[in-house]
Amino acid sequence: MALALTGMGVTSLSMSAPALPAVRHALRHHSLARCESIAEAVLSAQSADEARMAARDLTDAEVVTRLGL
Repeated sequence: MALALTGMGVTSLSMSAPALPAVRHALRHHSLARCESIAEAVLSAQSADEARMAARDLTDAEVVTRLGL
């Protein structure tokens, strides 16, 4: 979700302290252009499940594994 939000232009995220390391890792491993691509895919999805699958498909495999997606 943080990658898609970043791609939509959100510059401030709020999350629980335990989530910070994984989200920081995800953001560091994706360019803004990649985040924008993820956001576009999520926004064009026809359902929530399709949006999740589109985001996962565009997310770096290492990040998917680390986040347990």
